[in-house]
Amino acid sequence: APTLWKRGRSFCRARQPFSRTILALKRPILESESIAAMTGKTLSADQRSDARVSRNIRLTLEYEGTNYHGWQTQAGSGQATIQETLEKAFATLTQGPVKVHGSSRTDAGVHALAYVCNVVTDSPIPPAAWAPALNHILPGDIRVLSSGEAAPDFHARFSASGKIYSYRILNRRAPSALHRHAAWHVNLRLNMRAMRS
Repeated sequence: APTLWKRGRSFCRARQPFSRTILALKRPILESESIAAMTGKTLSADQRSDARVSRNIRLTLEYEGTNYHGWQTQAGSGQATIQETLEKAFATLTQGPVKVHGSSRTDAGVHALAYVCNVVTDSPIPPAAWAPALNHILPGDIRVLSSGEAAPDFHARFSASGKIYSYRILNRRAPSALHRHAAWHVNLRLNMRAMRS
């Protein structure tokens, strides 16, 4: 039944952040606020900006890769990729460049049901708010299913413990109008014994 639809699902060890207290807050405590509490001095706006806390944000993506040349950015190729499109959306929200780390590369035209990636940012946007904020900017064939804060040492690639790929073949005479981007159409009889060996 149907794809050269590679379904890539990455399993990552979700370690708890070092401070559970921070998770209970609407936003993390800034270094400038800690200094003010200890010294009674208030820092300038520039000093407060420099003292922002970096957080590691873990995202789970779903995307339909038909219009993309795989996951990884390919500078100068003129080909759109998932990573590049996501980084542009992040840059719109943060007003600066952001590097998104993916759990693995995917080939051109490959789709994903639960692709894990992460980004380190000092933006004050709450971790859970990244998903709806990015979805407001991203094209309809890329969606952020969830976002949250991860441990500082979490890395989508190096923390991954497994991945599942699915290859779908539509084996019938007529091609499909509905599954044309999600299945490899083969109109010849398949040798199931050879495929299973």
